[in-house]
Amino acid sequence: MKCNMFLMMLVVLIIATAPQKIYACSCAPPPPPAEAFARAEAVFMGKINSLIPVPSTYLFLVKISVLKTWKGNKSEAEQIYTARDEAACGYPFTTGATYVIYAYRDETRTLRTGLCVRTAPISKAEEDLKFLNSLPAKDSACCGSSNIVFGDAVLFLGMIIFLIKRNKNTVQA
Repeated sequence: MKCNMFLMMLVVLIIATAPQKIYACSCAPPPPPAEAFARAEAVFMGKINSLIPVPSTYLFLVKISVLKTWKGNKSEAEQIYTARDEAACGYPFTTGATYVIYAYRDETRTLRTGLCVRTAPISKAEEDLKFLNSLPAKDSACCGSSNIVFGDAVLFLGMIIFLIKRNKNTVQA
């Protein structure tokens, strides 16, 4: 009887001193590539150069050689963050490996990625690459880039102003 009481007290003590919050990564299946692309802030292919633990956080700073960008700023994508372990939904990058990376902005506006998005090693990203490579080239003059359209509008407006001024000078002379 004393042994059972001792074991019960030991179990209660262990439960009472155990951590109160336990978190584990739990994700819904990622959306198809087109939807993931629309949601992401940046989508690019990159080779992992280093994983640097960020002091006083559960994050890695991931330094990347960006090989191709489909969405976002290439220079900004050269450094992103992920949680240090998979239990916190961090992506398990391997230094030297190449990945297709979908990144989003966190509450501090820095780029992050993790297990719950379509980030994947290049060898497991066939569906993503097929979709991404079917997109028009980024900032392409052939495909109606907003910068090209704006530039054409400014040029057209400038030509009209020039012709109006020229006609006024011709009429006055």
